[in-house]
Amino acid sequence: MLYDLLNREDLNWRKLQLYTAKKLIKQEGKSKVRAFVVDDSVKQRRGKKMPGVSSHFDHLTGRCVMGQQVLSFGYASDSQFVPLDNELFISQTKAQPLTHKFKD
Repeated sequence: MLYDLLNREDLNWRKLQLYTAKKLIKQEGKSKVRAFVVDDSVKQRRGKKMPGVSSHFDHLTGRCVMGQQVLSFGYASDSQFVPLDNELFISQTKAQPLTHKFKD
């Protein structure tokens, strides 16, 4: 049942994530250390015919890997990190086509 809920594309997941982040940040109170964080991690995926993956250069390992680049934007303080938005990036290099387009 949980996986069925998570696979629903008709729900606005970005809006839910932003709403939850706003609530968490308001509850935190004043913090001396606050910053916005932008990250572009590579999520390695395995599988010969996995849809939606492509070749990316992973700077941590120093080589190209198959997977997805996850772009994240978040709010960091001295007590917590709250993700505000995420985006998956699929390059054109060795890209495995999606079986159907994402609705968002």
